[in-house]
Amino acid sequence: MRLTLSRSGGFAGIRRPPVTVDTSELSQAEAGRWQRLLDEARFFDLPERPLAPGLPDRFEYTLEVVPDEGAPRTLTFREDDAPRPLLELARR
Repeated sequence: MRLTLSRSGGFAGIRRPPVTVDTSELSQAEAGRWQRLLDEARFFDLPERPLAPGLPDRFEYTLEVVPDEGAPRTLTFREDDAPRPLLELARR
């Protein structure tokens, strides 16, 4: 599985370059942690974009997940309303 995370917003509104993690390059235990966080957040069940406007000067994340099998999915979420497992994944 490949995950690509982009972050924008914050006080200065700076967009950082995306970060990509390929779980096939990680240990089995570490790859399992990434998968567990996605499962706990119910990543594939969440809406693709936030439903309500966010708070000013907060970070917004866009996460693309390309599973080993199945269709890729992209989700945008904000730090002020994202499920805890998604925020933990973003911090990793």
